[in-house]
Amino acid sequence: MKPLQHYVRKKQINIRTPAWSVFLLLLIHFVFFTGCVHYVSYYNAITYKNLADLKGEMGVAFEIFSLEGASGENDLNTLEGFRIKIAQAREYESGKKLNDNTIAQFKILDENIREIIDRFKENANQLSAGYCKAKWMILESAFDIAITTERGKIEKKQ
Repeated sequence: MKPLQHYVRKKQINIRTPAWSVFLLLLIHFVFFTGCVHYVSYYNAITYKNLADLKGEMGVAFEIFSLEGASGENDLNTLEGFRIKIAQAREYESGKKLNDNTIAQFKILDENIREIIDRFKENANQLSAGYCKAKWMILESAFDIAITTERGKIEKKQ
């Protein structure tokens, strides 16, 4: 009688992969992780300065608006000045390549400041303190995201 093992055939599985596919996989990982492929624009000091300056100026103004509300020609001129600075910064960013994240945040800032100005004009040049406080929270969030994105570019550069 033959042993039971003789009747049961073991199928061997070849787990070896061809050397060229391993090499190709390692090459792809090397190229991707060493930064040869850039998906984000490089750090730019002008962008960071624009963001920091705008956030500071708008933060001070909206801090006052959040307490007293906004009213009158002076406040309208302040808001219009912010709109112009945001438009200039957004245009600068649009000229750079691979910068979609920062451009998206400038778009949010631009849309919100336009909405604030439109509401200001519709309400006889007045905005309530509560509205200003709520809008600043949205604007501040957009600034923080854009600044964090730019800060990440600084760290990658170093």
